[in-house]
Amino acid sequence: MSLKMLSLGALAASALLSGCAMTNMDIAKSSPLRDHKFVVSDFRGRAFSLGSVTLADSQLTPAATHPLPGVAYIKLIRYELNEVFVNDHLEDGKKPALIVNVKIGKLHFVSDNGFGGMHDITHVSSLVQISDQSGAPVASFTIKPYDAGGYFYGYWHAPRWDYCRRTIPLTAIFTANVLNRLRDGKIVTSDSLGSAGALIFQKVDDRELGRYNIKSLSKKEIEDITGYSRQQLHDFDKPW
Repeated sequence: MSLKMLSLGALAASALLSGCAMTNMDIAKSSPLRDHKFVVSDFRGRAFSLGSVTLADSQLTPAATHPLPGVAYIKLIRYELNEVFVNDHLEDGKKPALIVNVKIGKLHFVSDNGFGGMHDITHVSSLVQISDQSGAPVASFTIKPYDAGGYFYGYWHAPRWDYCRRTIPLTAIFTANVLNRLRDGKIVTSDSLGSAGALIFQKVDDRELGRYNIKSLSKKEIEDITGYSRQQLHDFDKPW
């Protein structure tokens, strides 16, 4: 097992306990994830299988805040999801496995220049949908980690494509956090998982990652996973 996979597991177990975490969530009162009886009967000890990773808007095209083609982000998030599924043994358990599909709703991979508003902070928003083998929906939740590295720590000089290096791994890790909780037969509410449930909205930077022995994606890993060279990645980026 790789050091990175071990690190992912460590963060998956404890990332949401950070004293520096900032969360904001909105889980519907009617969500089955709040129903203890339902969670125990449908999720406890259950196996999960990674299904599709797609863009919610298939027409999403490169923009100033996400300069790479959509397929690049799909590859990056699928790579990290595969890591946590293997590391946390999410495919082990009672069969048939529940299918986990991830729809990437919003990409914002450019941090603020230090003088603008908080809305410019890097973040990814993804809808995680859990379905049975027939494709019928069982439950869903939204993941939205954000990175304040540029705003607070002067990271804004990096190329836009490089801003995904921290939020991409956390999208997978927070997905695993929720799935592990459900597999343990525990409900998901605003008071669970460190005040995170349907919407997980947490600040992260390299210092916080270091607390859990995890390293962000390197530029070389981004190249290898996307299949683009460093020059191609830079060519996708537009001038500031």
